[in-house]
Amino acid sequence: MGTKVLSIAERGNLYEEMRGTIVGIYGKNYKVLGGGAFVVVGSSQLVLTAAHVVDEEDIEDLYIVTFEKELFHVEQVKSNKKRDIALLALKDQHDMSVDDGFECADLCETNELTVGSEVHFIGHPGQQTFIYNVGNISCAEKTYDIFYDLSEIDYYPELKMEERVDDFRGLSDSLKLVQVKNMHGGGRYGGTGAPILDCDGNIVGLYSFSFQDEDYAIHVADIRATIDNLIVKTKAMASKKT
Repeated sequence: MGTKVLSIAERGNLYEEMRGTIVGIYGKNYKVLGGGAFVVVGSSQLVLTAAHVVDEEDIEDLYIVTFEKELFHVEQVKSNKKRDIALLALKDQHDMSVDDGFECADLCETNELTVGSEVHFIGHPGQQTFIYNVGNISCAEKTYDIFYDLSEIDYYPELKMEERVDDFRGLSDSLKLVQVKNMHGGGRYGGTGAPILDCDGNIVGLYSFSFQDEDYAIHVADIRATIDNLIVKTKAMASKKT
């Protein structure tokens, strides 16, 4: 991962280039649940998002909306709550091919991220849609088991988990996280599930939660492993059918 810093004009160009890959994820009564991005998985186009964004929703009331205000009914193809990663497909179109017209974001080619690097966020914090912010990586890799003492949250019930802080309990101890400063993603109130992008528009993380004024994303290494695992399983199932 490089240490490029974009000018104001270049940031505007990046937003225009990448906003077509970003979606808003909506639930019952068309409430914004979070964000996501189209990615290529094997020969298909799927929506990458955080598992917590969609796991509690009735599948009959799950939609995505593009920047061009196109609305599509979607359903889960893959969900890993321990790693907070989910993949969605247009309903009844799990085999939507890469030629079907959606712009897709690429994963960063390397798993080696650099502290201080500029990163970019296009998401939906506080129910605002397609908001753009810029931050910097303050820690390139943390594993969840040494992240911080979860008992701090349990010790203060008056915090009211759903109102004051994101409930990130239940994630895997081995989960890799990227810590981002000054992104102002808004946490689990519409902002999470959106990708964290490098200066070339490649995904370096998947926004999962906020804590103590900093934002945390699932590391690209874990995203890559989840997608690769789905591809392997899909191929195995196809070979069984033949």
